[in-house]
Amino acid sequence: MMQKIRWILLLLGIVIALVIAFQNNRNEEVNVLFFHGEVSLLLLILTAVGVGFVFGAMLTYGMLRPKKGKKTNAKSAAKGGAAAPAAPTSKNAPPAPKPERADALAPDRADAKK
Repeated sequence: MMQKIRWILLLLGIVIALVIAFQNNRNEEVNVLFFHGEVSLLLLILTAVGVGFVFGAMLTYGMLRPKKGKKTNAKSAAKGGAAAPAAPTSKNAPPAPKPERADALAPDRADAKK
């Protein structure tokens, strides 16, 4: 569902950008760094939208791609390998309590039969 909403918003943004760009087709004087000249406002708007889209896509890819360390741990856990090591605890933290009996954590078999 969220994927459909993203596509709809992307298409809506593209349509709005195209409408705005084609309504502004006169030439304007532009001074950018070493470039000085007249450029169609339509071209300027479409270029700005395109550069913004590419920059946003690169940032999104950078945030969503898995990290190298996490990727290898996830693969080994999925294949049945050993799980990732637990996070280290502080030196002052008390140890986890141990059960008094070996079967204290297991469900009662007598209750399971009933």
